[in-house]
Amino acid sequence: MQVCKYKSCWTWGVVFLAVAFAMVVRLRLLEVPLSRDEGEYAYTARLMLEGIPPYKGVYNEIMPGVFGAYALAMTIFGQTVAGIRLGLLAVNILSIILIFLIGRKIFGSSTGVVAGAVFSVLSLCPVAHGFIANPEHFLILFVLAGFFLLLKALESDRPGYFLSSGFFLGISVVMKQNGVFYVMFALGYLLYEMWRKRLFPRSRKILISSIFLVGSGLPAVLTVLWLLSVGAFEQFWLWTVTYAWEYVSAFSLNLDVLRGVIKERLFPIMHFSSFIWAFAGIGMVGLFADKEKKPHAFFVLMFLIFSIVSICPGFYFRWKYFVLLFPAISLLAGLGIDSATKIFFKEEHFVIRKGLLVLLTTCVLAFSVYQQRVFFFYLTPWEISRGLFGKNPFRQSLKIAEYITERTTRQDTIAILGSEPQILFYANRRSPTGFIYVYPLVRTHPFALEMQKDMSREIEAGHPKFLIFVGVRESWIPENGYERLIFQWFRQYHTMFYKCVGVVDILSPESTRYVWGEEAAKYQPRSKNWLSIFERKEGT
Repeated sequence: MQVCKYKSCWTWGVVFLAVAFAMVVRLRLLEVPLSRDEGEYAYTARLMLEGIPPYKGVYNEIMPGVFGAYALAMTIFGQTVAGIRLGLLAVNILSIILIFLIGRKIFGSSTGVVAGAVFSVLSLCPVAHGFIANPEHFLILFVLAGFFLLLKALESDRPGYFLSSGFFLGISVVMKQNGVFYVMFALGYLLYEMWRKRLFPRSRKILISSIFLVGSGLPAVLTVLWLLSVGAFEQFWLWTVTYAWEYVSAFSLNLDVLRGVIKERLFPIMHFSSFIWAFAGIGMVGLFADKEKKPHAFFVLMFLIFSIVSICPGFYFRWKYFVLLFPAISLLAGLGIDSATKIFFKEEHFVIRKGLLVLLTTCVLAFSVYQQRVFFFYLTPWEISRGLFGKNPFRQSLKIAEYITERTTRQDTIAILGSEPQILFYANRRSPTGFIYVYPLVRTHPFALEMQKDMSREIEAGHPKFLIFVGVRESWIPENGYERLIFQWFRQYHTMFYKCVGVVDILSPESTRYVWGEEAAKYQPRSKNWLSIFERKEGT
């Protein structure tokens, strides 16, 4: 009884410390300026709260779940940058706890608690944009919830658990299309466990699998019904299926690309937590070396493989995608650290072995924290944005939004020629066009020219009080041979109806020059990264 009491105290004590660490770091970073993706989600979520559904006010290939998650966070914590990040903090805390619970259920308390602590550090990785409220964080939460309920379902044989497991995994798909890989994995694992343990007769297996599939499909059905009821389904299908397929099929993987991904993406991420990744490798060996752990090798290995697959659609391999690897790596690292302590002490030496486990875990995580100490404890939110995003105008967006807010009313609209929706969110002003991202307009696909025409028509019909042209390549990223109609139209349109009232010249990541008023009309930007602000002429 006394040993059980010690087990409970030490495990939840370590989980509490892992959560506390995540809170300390994330609370310090609440005011890091929004990235353009966060600006897109936040602006769309605000429109939802005002009664405008996704795909009617904003056109994008993002699944609607993340907009709902943002809307919920902004309702609870406020429609501010800090409110969004507090929502992310809540998601991260729940994910840490779920990693612990899953690890404990599969491998025992020791592995579970270490896995949760490891995830609290890994999920903050600055290189993988761990502090940015990207869809990957929300997807992970629902995937972990679904897996935990599936494990409980296999223990208890309660239909409600199978249904709810599928439901949570189905929500992950509504958060981001990549969630479908985890649904496939969960179904495969369910079938494997029923076969391996010889659970249930054939009819019962079919019934349980059907219940799980019904649960996993329910979020998609409810989403479609909602979109149909608000008249947004046609646009939803165009952007999330038709255009998304064109987007992900435009690039192919080859050996050179794969080498580049490993060298330029994976290695930098591993560098900042090298000991964690090393113990994850040890955990991989431990899966097969330890007879008690071997029956669970299928789950962990398939979790890792499907996590790798989930970052591959389109073969774009953006930094944020690698966050999806962290839950599986955390479980493996937890197993590796726990396995290392068993070499020296058996289970009967409970206090000594747990003491060594805590010491080893502390050393591994302390080294990782030390490697990232500048980011975690020293850099200001402004410096973090500047260091990670360089000359992207994320910090400058606040000042631009302030200028526009002072000179407009809530009824006025502003149009942005570029992909900087965070300005719309900061200024709390609407765009007359749903094209708040211009990337699709300058790609080589069959819809590009018509999209450019649609954007120009919507802007003309909306008579925005301000136009903002973004002369930053990262805000466009045009492909070779792209259509140029939008630029020809813009030159004619702003010359006829607008005057230049501001120029933001991003001279370097550390230095920006702001020019306002009459001087702006004469100013020539000195850098290759700039923004021009135009105000509508009186009487036009």
